[in-house]
Amino acid sequence: MRLREGPLLLCSFTDPSDAKEPKGMLITDGWGQPRRVFGLFGAISEDDGKTWPHIRLITMTDPGDGQVLTGGAWTGQFVMDRTHAEPSGYLCATQTPDGVIHLLSSAVHYQFNLAWARSRP
Repeated sequence: MRLREGPLLLCSFTDPSDAKEPKGMLITDGWGQPRRVFGLFGAISEDDGKTWPHIRLITMTDPGDGQVLTGGAWTGQFVMDRTHAEPSGYLCATQTPDGVIHLLSSAVHYQFNLAWARSRP
């Protein structure tokens, strides 16, 4: 979706929901180190989808060492931590006039803004 500020936002999952051995995706963390992550991610493109330089997991504010959540529908329970986000679900998103992006999965509501999506985890 195109955000009010102009960039494109893509939200998706790193692996198919039926993957027996998830491969995840490599992202660069705040220290410039590659880190393999799994599950729900958001990507920002500033050039109409040619490149996606800002990619990060979409998790709760601070999942800590692991937080068990229920994703509803076919997702069921999952553990959210520094490298794991929601593994699957149905997604719907909107951006309110104050710039907050509201992303709904099958049973979880995430809120973030463009500055957060551009930042390194």
